[in-house]
Amino acid sequence: MNDTDTRLTELLRDWGASRPDVLSKLMPRIADNLRDLAAHHVRRLGSTPTLQPTAILNEAYIRLANRDGVEFPSRAHFFAFASKLMRDLLVDHLRSRGREKRGAGVEALTLEAADRELRTHGMTPETILAIHLLLAELDRRDPRRAAVVELRFFGGLRMAEIAEVTGRSLASVERDWQVARRWLARELGAGS
Repeated sequence: MNDTDTRLTELLRDWGASRPDVLSKLMPRIADNLRDLAAHHVRRLGSTPTLQPTAILNEAYIRLANRDGVEFPSRAHFFAFASKLMRDLLVDHLRSRGREKRGAGVEALTLEAADRELRTHGMTPETILAIHLLLAELDRRDPRRAAVVELRFFGGLRMAEIAEVTGRSLASVERDWQVARRWLARELGAGS
């Protein structure tokens, strides 16, 4: 970890320890990363004129500033939290636009197709909602594996970063990712 990462981690810990005065020092250091993260989430929709990264960023900032009892022991923890927050905001936006049914309008959705869709042109709102609902179900069944999927698929973290955030070994995280992927693939196939 370099000095910049170390200082950022210290600021995140101080802020997480309910020191609101730290926010003014922290925001200039994380603003660009948060903006990129918001753009990453909005790009998942492909082209949508109704949602801009700035809207997600502004709402996320308000929720981050008003968070209650959430601590960030590392940079990776913070950005994983911020990514989940932004995904939740995106899903709320999609739900408000009337796309609530699991798999509505999605033909033969597979995890590989969703991943390919994401890499090529962004996910459809229906795909995002379908995976969001399945992730909620996985969280009820197996929160540890759901966290791995959340951090990898939606947060874009690498396996080593997930191991750091979760405090588990890389091998354990990779096993959980494989098991969760198989479960998601099976459930997506059953839902179509």
